[in-house]
This record gives sequence, structure tokens and C-alpha cells, in this order.
Amino acid sequence: LEHEGAITAFAYHADQLYSGSADGTAKVWDVERRDCVLSLAGHDGAIFAFAFDGCWLYTGSEDSTIIVRDQRRGARVATLSGHRKAVRALACDVSGYGAVSLYSGSDDGTVKVWNMRGLSKLQESA
Repeated sequence: LEHEGAITAFAYHADQLYSGSADGTAKVWDVERRDCVLSLAGHDGAIFAFAFDGCWLYTGSEDSTIIVRDQRRGARVATLSGHRKAVRALACDVSGYGAVSLYSGSDDGTVKVWNMRGLSKLQESA
């Protein structure tokens, strides 16, 4: 299965390759079998960033949102909104048991910190 648009992001995690596309989809690839094992739709713009915390898969997009998914099944858990422009960068901080912060950087010039335990925005820097 190929993407219908240009590849705009790559990530490698837990023996799987993740690709994001200008068509707004992400695909999960089994590297050994060289096969697509999951195709994920949901964004209305290109996917630019991936992050992982061991439980959730995060995708950041041109549509200014971050989609949070169950890492194993791909089911959408939440959509994080707050940026005014494309989300270009994501990073996770897993500090302590179950305490996770997600950091997002955007073309709007802000970095946001999200508390993933409560799925809420903690801080914003201009």
C-alpha cells in the first residue's frame, strides 16, 4: 500500500517504520516483512511529526492538530487543538510512572506542553 501523496515524515519505533504523507495519512510498516500493517487516516493536511511514549502514538499535522492514537491498534483516543498553524515537531517526556508530557512546536512560533494524563495543555511559550 502506497501513500497517495508525497512522504513528509518518517519515524522508527519498536521495530516498525512509520511514514506520514501529504495526503494526511500515516502508515505503519513491518520492516522485516516489508509490509504495511496499519493505515491511519484523520488529518486534513500533511503529517510532519511523530512521537511515541510506549502507549500512545502522536501525529502532528499541517492542519494544526495532534492526533493521539493507541499505539498498537491505531484507534484514535483524542485530537489536541491549540496551535494556529502546522505542527512541525513533537517530543515526549516520560518521567515517572504514567506521567507523560508531550511537547509540540508549530509554524505559529509557539511550543506547547501537554499533560497526557489528563489530555490537556499545560503551558505555552511565545
